[in-house]
Amino acid sequence: MKNSSGPTNRSIGRVIYVTAGAGGMYCGSCLRDNTLVRALRGLGVDASLVPVYTPIRTDEPDASEERLFFGGIDLYLRHQWRWFRSLPRWATRWLDQPGLVRRVARRSVETDATRLGPLTLTMLAGADGPLRPHVRELVDWLRNERPSVVNLSNLLIGGCLPEIKRQLDVPVVVTLQGDDLFLDQLAPEYRAKVLDRLRELARSVDRFIVFSEFYQRKMRELLCVPDNRFDRVPLGIDVSDWTGLTRVPEAERAPTVGYLARAAPEKGLGVLIDAWIRLKRGGMSGDLGNCGLQQWRLAVAGWKSEPERPYVLEQRRKLAEAGLEEEVSWWGEVDREQKRAFLGSIDLLCVPATYAEPKGLFVLESLAAGVPVLVPAHGAFPEMLAELGGGWLIPRPEPDEVSKALGQRLADRSALRRAGEAGRDRVVRLRTAERMAQATLEAYRQACGGKG
Repeated sequence: MKNSSGPTNRSIGRVIYVTAGAGGMYCGSCLRDNTLVRALRGLGVDASLVPVYTPIRTDEPDASEERLFFGGIDLYLRHQWRWFRSLPRWATRWLDQPGLVRRVARRSVETDATRLGPLTLTMLAGADGPLRPHVRELVDWLRNERPSVVNLSNLLIGGCLPEIKRQLDVPVVVTLQGDDLFLDQLAPEYRAKVLDRLRELARSVDRFIVFSEFYQRKMRELLCVPDNRFDRVPLGIDVSDWTGLTRVPEAERAPTVGYLARAAPEKGLGVLIDAWIRLKRGGMSGDLGNCGLQQWRLAVAGWKSEPERPYVLEQRRKLAEAGLEEEVSWWGEVDREQKRAFLGSIDLLCVPATYAEPKGLFVLESLAAGVPVLVPAHGAFPEMLAELGGGWLIPRPEPDEVSKALGQRLADRSALRRAGEAGRDRVVRLRTAERMAQATLEAYRQACGGKG
């Protein structure tokens, strides 16, 4: 893509973006990082996306390097067995083959923070711990690449930060997009130690990128970092797939509420199921006064991990006991085309996440597809909807509140359509991948001292 700002953007020099793979699942951070690097390249920037732990998985063209640092298999073995640490790096490098790690990650790589306290501390120790060979390998590669800016996808992979600063003397930017969620899930005996180390590492960071005022406030206090080291960048998406979406005509399908997120407690799937049961029972008893309510259906899409399988089965059991199992369709994990089909078949997206969401990519995708959203009034959501419209906030992510909000919105399908169209227009204008990339470039220039 040609852009008049190309030469200026190239003056920023080479950008290396280091992102953490998520063990084979579609991860919002990986999706966002991949979109950013593709958009930076479209603006003429020499940018590389380098995965650590596991290869990334994305539903867009994969922009990442076909190489891996801190490979998850080798990392785990070095942490688990002291004798393994004595092996020279050349003898274990074969374990970092992306294809091998990708196959293993789909089955057994642990991503549950409640069990990862010791391994997290090992990673954060950097060159002062058993992963020194890995740190040296990454730093040597970076030295050969001669970056002008190094961007880490979160601070939890920042154990290498002091060595990068010492050996390369280049600005390091860290994108904060869920570090607190991982931290809060750690066992108490590890959380305090990890937080102390993160605060120590934060002193080596030149700039922090966040996507909302809410998250800037939260991470400023958590990491003890002053406001003048933060840059707020608008979260953006590649809108091209969504603006050309062909929606299934309303006359050819039942009115449908959709859920598009990981099938997990913190994303609010159980809250939505409980709310749906209350809503349907209220409609049957006439309490809601909505004679069209019984026509509505629920569609659920999203990845689930093996540990979350019993949780999903429990939600299905509740629906069966309520006699509503046939009214709910389960799409499972969806790729890009399936996601397009899913969004083209629903009237309202509802994800009543119980935690304060730092990003909310699904909100942008839904609005870009012309589908309004119903989300909790916490995290990044209030700021997003204040800017973009196209949806409504639920006071609290509790079944009674969600049921009440759904009852109010499902009463007028035409109002849903109008809200979706308004949201789509604003996302296309304000939240594109290109706008996100331009704002990120400005953050890089700030990290470089305002030059470039």
